[in-house]
Amino acid sequence: MILRAAATYFALAFMVAAELAVGLVLRQLPLREILIDRDPVSGGVFLALLLLYALLPLLLGRGSTTTAVP
Repeated sequence: MILRAAATYFALAFMVAAELAVGLVLRQLPLREILIDRDPVSGGVFLALLLLYALLPLLLGRGSTTTAVP
């Protein structure tokens, strides 16, 4: 459970880093525009999905005691 959560948060950090890198380096947008000045609908959905992605290990890990089969 702890490893799954750690892997999820590590992947989440990479996703946010990639989003910032694309905005800053490729699109040459200021940080404020990347984080705050998004389209209200797509920005809210994006942030909600990131939050859901971060919470999924906690939501799906409850009651699960099986391990992966090698």
